[in-house]
Amino acid sequence: MSLQNYYDFAENDRMFIMAAHQNGMVYNSMCSLAQKVCERYLKHYIEKYYIPEDEASRDRAAEVMRAHSLTKLERFLRDAMEIDVDDATHNAIRDVNGYYYETSYPGEDSFFVNERDIEIAVAAMTKCKEFIDRLIIERDGHD
Repeated sequence: MSLQNYYDFAENDRMFIMAAHQNGMVYNSMCSLAQKVCERYLKHYIEKYYIPEDEASRDRAAEVMRAHSLTKLERFLRDAMEIDVDDATHNAIRDVNGYYYETSYPGEDSFFVNERDIEIAVAAMTKCKEFIDRLIIERDGHD
């Protein structure tokens, strides 16, 4: 697999998480990485399809591409690109947003994940992938 864009990196990490999950593994890095997978799917679509109208919109896009907040990326899709983010995708994004920090670093909100957290992370990745795949197919007519 050649890693050429955000989508390729998302797919590589998603396959790793899915293999670990199928082998019964339950580790914090799986949830942390799941948020990054969703981030990369969303960034792929923005990077590939967003056409800034002026310098201000170009600057806004550059700022959002540096963000790690899935909520911020979703908002950009909705507001700047006029993409209708369905409720299931919105909920999946909300569910996994924050896993990166909460499962990667010690602190007040940190925790060790359990099987349910892994299930949530896997479901969120799957939903984000399906959402972005559908958008790409609708836009390009293929995947």
